[in-house]
Amino acid sequence: MQSSDEPEGFPINSATENALKDRNIDTASAKDINHLIAELGAKPNDKANGGSSSLDRCLSTSLGFTGFRYDSYFGTPAKASKYSVSDTLDTLRLLFEHGAQWRPDEVREIQWVRRNLYECEPDVTLELVEQLVKHTACTQDTIHDLLRTPAMKKHLTPLARKFGLMGFDIRTKEQKAEDERRDAEYRRWTIRQLASRYDREKIYEEIWSEPIQRVAKRYDISDVGLAKVCKKLSIPRPGRGYWAMKAAGKPIPKRPPLPELFT
Repeated sequence: MQSSDEPEGFPINSATENALKDRNIDTASAKDINHLIAELGAKPNDKANGGSSSLDRCLSTSLGFTGFRYDSYFGTPAKASKYSVSDTLDTLRLLFEHGAQWRPDEVREIQWVRRNLYECEPDVTLELVEQLVKHTACTQDTIHDLLRTPAMKKHLTPLARKFGLMGFDIRTKEQKAEDERRDAEYRRWTIRQLASRYDREKIYEEIWSEPIQRVAKRYDISDVGLAKVCKKLSIPRPGRGYWAMKAAGKPIPKRPPLPELFT
């Protein structure tokens, strides 16, 4: 553990400590000291597995301490904002910029970080994940493990879309089911709208009576466009070579019936 007078951030060895004594840092902030330590060439990844113990401390100790807050008016537990944990986030950014790697030694370390993030507003977790991805500071599996629990997914629900853009689906089973229901309802609505513009039975008869290119001209669209309409409205079409076989007097496939639009 770091001592009380050591700033949260880069590990300080004897050489770095001696170099710091030559600088006037009595009135410097922890952020400025960390920048100075980085300039002196301190290496953040000091663990046997190639990870950073400083990063571990920031995530499991510093973030947890600064993240625990009470509402100043009601005296009830309140989630910590990005502003209230800004010093820790600044240190994390500096560590990431200098190549710090998050490589937990055991599963419970991820659990500690997850527990700390519960005590912060969702955008704190978003900031952390964005930095992890930007700097390739851990494996994708580690991030998935961090976000995988139902409680964490529920906590991050307001930012689900932003996590999704990064490739992390944090929706709960209930949210996924609801999204699928809405998507299905929207698809049905768009099909109804399309069916109100095009007569399915009429198009069905037309495209089995002559090539689709001719039919499409009457609707003032391309044959490709009419083919898309047929697909969306479940209108079966003649297959490739149908009209050539018919013109040559060869046997042609039987016309399939027009199915119900919604089953």
